Amino acid sequence: MRMNCKDLSELVDSYLSNELLVETNHDVIRHLEHCRDCREMLGEHRELRARLKGAVIGADESQIDHAFAVRLREDLRSRSERPARSFAGLRFAFAGMVVVLVAIVGVWLMVNRGQDAVDQATSQQSAPANTIIPPAGMQIVPALLSEVSHDAFDDHKNCALAHKLKERPISLVKAAQTVDVVNLGFDGNVIQALRERFGDSVKLIKAHYCVINGRYFTHVVVALASRTVSVLLTKQSNADRATVDPMPCGVDGDLSAACFSSGGYAAFVISNALESETLQVANTISGAVVNHIGKARIAA
Repeated sequence: MRMNCKDLSELVDSYLSNELLVETNHDVIRHLEHCRDCREMLGEHRELRARLKGAVIGADESQIDHAFAVRLREDLRSRSERPARSFAGLRFAFAGMVVVLVAIVGVWLMVNRGQDAVDQATSQQSAPANTIIPPAGMQIVPALLSEVSHDAFDDHKNCALAHKLKERPISLVKAAQTVDVVNLGFDGNVIQALRERFGDSVKLIKAHYCVINGRYFTHVVVALASRTVSVLLTKQSNADRATVDPMPCGVDGDLSAACFSSGGYAAFVISNALESETLQVANTISGAVVNHIGKARIAA
């Protein structure tokens, strides 16, 4: 029996918390592939959870004093490098380890209580009004990358290949002026990185800012070794804490995807090449994309 929208709405929090059985998780993903309304609803829930979680984790009471952490680490390192001279010394070291473990468990409990508060607040609050304005800042997780990749595949098929977008794209220059400065010069940096690796045979086909399934993408389309390749950048929530190295991010028919994230953005490379070849392209441009995002954040 196929999952319907009502079924998914009852499972959305469990899905975002990675609490579903594998079979149920697959049912959710299959439904999301064909239901734009549920993808938008899921994005709204995800954004609300990310903002609440960020508020809890960023609170003063959730932080560990940096100076104390440094002293504790150095003390443990020096003790581990000294040979044990007596049973009393071993007992003292063991007591120190117990103190550390207690501190770690205490922090873990604090963070999890914060997560419980996030989950409770999410279930009690209604989703924000439907909007297609890209959210800010997010820490990417594999389940989310998989979800966003569906829209990336759709954008490549409907924009780069079939030219069937429902809304007219705008230039990257205009998008930089009206939406997000990260659009300015993105195409040039991507092309330069690709040409340094693959030579002058790399050709820019088009570059613009477009929307598919309610999600905005900075979209650069290039010709590379007789293949049409899309490089897509989309703003996400909670992705500014770390950079994720490029990784395979799914297949769709003869298309493959690679993705990574940095500074509040998720980047995708889509092509009809093998996964390993698409991943090679993603690795080629990742440094340039990360640098571009960093400069844009400073400029903003």
